[in-house]
Amino acid sequence: MFKSIFSKYITAMSLIIVASFLILATLISAVIGDYTKDMRHDDVRHMATLASEIFLHEYPGEKVISLKVWADSHGYFHTAANSIVEADDGATLFIADKNGHLLVAAKGNEEAAALLIANTAYWRAVVKTVSFGGTYSANEKIAELGPDNYFVHAEPLIDKNGNYLGCTYAAVSVRSAEQITSVATQTVVMSCLWITIAMLIAVYFITERHVNPIRRMNRAARKYAKGNFEDRVEAVGGDEIAELAASINYMANELENLEQKRNRFLSDVAHELRSPMTSMLGFVEAVADGSCPPEKQSYYLSLVAEEIKRLSRLVGDLLDVSRLEMGEKKMNFTKYDLADNAATVLFSLESRINEKELDVSFESDGDGVVSADGDAMYRVLYNLIENAVKFSTPKGRLAIDLHTEDKTVSLSIYNEGIGIPAEDLPNIFDRFYKSDKSRGIDKKGVGLGLYFVKTIIVAHGGSIRAESVEGKDCRFIVEMPRYKEP
Repeated sequence: MFKSIFSKYITAMSLIIVASFLILATLISAVIGDYTKDMRHDDVRHMATLASEIFLHEYPGEKVISLKVWADSHGYFHTAANSIVEADDGATLFIADKNGHLLVAAKGNEEAAALLIANTAYWRAVVKTVSFGGTYSANEKIAELGPDNYFVHAEPLIDKNGNYLGCTYAAVSVRSAEQITSVATQTVVMSCLWITIAMLIAVYFITERHVNPIRRMNRAARKYAKGNFEDRVEAVGGDEIAELAASINYMANELENLEQKRNRFLSDVAHELRSPMTSMLGFVEAVADGSCPPEKQSYYLSLVAEEIKRLSRLVGDLLDVSRLEMGEKKMNFTKYDLADNAATVLFSLESRINEKELDVSFESDGDGVVSADGDAMYRVLYNLIENAVKFSTPKGRLAIDLHTEDKTVSLSIYNEGIGIPAEDLPNIFDRFYKSDKSRGIDKKGVGLGLYFVKTIIVAHGGSIRAESVEGKDCRFIVEMPRYKEP
């Protein structure tokens, strides 16, 4: 159940949301409950205090007139008591003197007041507290008032001379506070429940929106692993998921291109191996069965030798590719003169240059000394200059320019010729890449030369780029760090 990202995410978010709202509901209910109880405490205290103030207002003193006479002579005391408890159902309010005689009671409280005063043990506990000027406050169950718990407040009646006259007793049911707390709790819980449901729905769709692209990526990756690079993942938006989808599409494009190059390479290698082997087999069989005249045998054997050398070079190239990719080809860096060695390569190609009657120029503003592996760098120069000769048009221009700066040496190899198509320029340094063979002159290569060139130059800390106009010219520019004395 919890294996997928979606199930883990939705479960975790659900638990967090539910737990958060349960904690919130509990805290809010507790706060409301405490507030309501405090408010009810204040209410019952206010009832007793207000009743005492009204009753003792302008009371002259016990020695002048008794408390009983004072209460009987002022009928509005009962009206005032009724008004105090009128807005609070279930409230009890009465006034008793110090001898336990009921003086004033709100309407309907007379019987309860008489029962409370008659409960000697309870009433003595109340009187004991208030007779010394204190107040009696409690949250307790009182059988005479009913089955509920009650907030109780009693305070003394003290005349102007400080004499204790009696007490005012007020009680309100806790049920109203509990009902308010219950209603508030239900409201909070229901609100939290609906908010939780809404958030879970939102989380579901948000999670599904993020997980679906990952599922599509997973399906596409499985197809890529089997060699099917046709599918692409739709990249919607600009978030990290969309960036990942774009990266996977880029990877698929690169893998597809690599697969095409690999297939083309295998085809080229198969062709390169089959053609000389077929020729060699024919020559050898002709010599072996005597169908070849004796005077021709040396010629045919020389052709076989040439084909063997070409196969040897091909196998050597393939081994070099493997060593480069595995990092096994080590470079022996020494002081190397680019200008001198470029001239040497140019002289070695003199016969081919003369065949095409090329207009050759060589310019250098310095020695062009770099730190390089001599064999590797010679191969770079030979490959680039030989290509320039090979792809030059007859009587075209071939120019080699070397420019030395403070930190770099720049070598430019230019030729007028067929050039490189614009669509091929970004790929010419990729391994196994060959331009359109229908226009190509190089029928023997398998697309490894320029790959070697770039790999070796990069290993030397340099860079190479190509500029070309198809059907007009081509220029390769090599930049390498200048040699520094140790």
